[in-house]
This record gives sequence, structure tokens and C-alpha cells, in this order.
Amino acid sequence: MNYPDINGHRYQWASVEGSFGKNITRAIKSITYGDELSVGVVRGNSVKKQGRTRGIQDPSASVVFYKAEFDALVAELGDGFGEKPFDVKLSYADTGQPTQTDTIVGARMTKYEVSGEEGEDAIEVDCDLDPMDVLIGGKSIASQPAA
Repeated sequence: MNYPDINGHRYQWASVEGSFGKNITRAIKSITYGDELSVGVVRGNSVKKQGRTRGIQDPSASVVFYKAEFDALVAELGDGFGEKPFDVKLSYADTGQPTQTDTIVGARMTKYEVSGEEGEDAIEVDCDLDPMDVLIGGKSIASQPAA
């Protein structure tokens, strides 16, 4: 990356296109996703670390849909929609920047909450997702275990 970035634009919310299952949309309000690798510490009878384990991976994600996009995803997944996994692909693209695709793999919807109020804002649906993995440009925080 060259600084200052003169010939391009940094990614912004308008640079994101998402697909949830088979539905492609630009009409989501927000999305949060991440991953954590909690490593175990081996100390033995020492105050210093003697080693550590590979760890335990724990990806997480949440999304705020607008009601119409939430309803489209629910219609695609069908009855028991919280039991059916789907992938989320988020593509970031803007002038002068490479296209980056992040993937939330095998997400299941574990909670949703519809909210609306008087005024001009669209009705929103907050959803908690339970993914199997989060890939940043195709890469996971933890590699596959050796066979």
C-alpha cells in the first residue's frame, strides 16, 4: 500500500455487496463478524510459559437486516430456518482498491429481533449468527488439523 492513497478510495459501507445464501443484497444496515483463537497455556511448575496448545476457534457474527431482506432469507431457508446453515459472502470493491471477499461459512441464525418505531426509518431485524468459520480473503484464523 502506498501512502497517501491518492488514486483510489478506501472501502466504505457503500463499497460492500453481500450475499446471504442465494440472495445478493446491498440493503443490509450493518454486519459484524470476527473470530477468536483461545490458546491454552502450559506452565508446568514454572512461572514462565513452557508451551501452548493450538487453541480453540470461536467465530461469531451478527447482522442487521431491513425487514424485506430478512423475509427473503427466511423464505429461501424455509420452515426451521434457524436450523439451516447458509454462507454469507461480503465483497468489498472500490475505485483503485483490489476486490476483497470475506466469507462467513455455515452460519445458522440463532436469534432475531424485529424493531421499528414511529418515524421515517425502515423496520430492522437484528440477527445473531453462529458460523462454523470466518474467512478473510479465503484465509482462516486457524488452519485445518493434520490428518
